Amino acid sequence: MPKVNREALPCDVIVEKQIYDVSANPWDVFDDLSIPWIIWDDSKIIYVFTPLKKKVISSGGESKKKENYVKKAGCGTWHGQTSREPIIEGDRVIGFGRLLSFEINDIDFCS
Repeated sequence: MPKVNREALPCDVIVEKQIYDVSANPWDVFDDLSIPWIIWDDSKIIYVFTPLKKKVISSGGESKKKENYVKKAGCGTWHGQTSREPIIEGDRVIGFGRLLSFEINDIDFCS
């Protein structure tokens, strides 16, 4: 449970990246040559820890957090290819795993 306890991870297979941000196009976020890509068949896979942000809805001057999460990143959106799978250590859920793919929404905004 190193990540939960803010300790160093035991290996370099999982990296921490902010993938949900206005400037977080995948080709910018993952351009670092030290990132441990896993090649499987004809796919490139990477395992990432990323913080989730809940959507904030404003109405009449009030802001309210919604149960949905922000999935926008740069010129596109991350889409879940699988449902969230709980990661359990002992009897505690310490996170969730999910396969995501990136879909470009605004080709003019891509750089």
